Amino acid sequence: MVVKVQPLGGVRAALRVIDAAGVPAIVSSLYETSVGLAAGVALAAALPDLPFACGLGTASLLAGDVVADPLVPQRGVLPVRRPDPDPALLARWRVEG
Repeated sequence: MVVKVQPLGGVRAALRVIDAAGVPAIVSSLYETSVGLAAGVALAAALPDLPFACGLGTASLLAGDVVADPLVPQRGVLPVRRPDPDPALLARWRVEG
């Protein structure tokens, strides 16, 4: 099954859904900045078995990111880390509403 962290309410909630389903899961993202992708990476890292590739390499599809060091795959791998938002980039990509 394909699991997306944000619609399920976070990593712990997603882990409960995966556990209840009892089938292999892959983690995928919506179009999120590296801050959102980090939650998907954390979920993937928390799975006891990850037999398939995840769909978390989407940061490069955005026009920009809110972190200075975006989470982008290097040779097919994303690091497990929590990127810090950059105040200047937050201001740059702020959405007026």
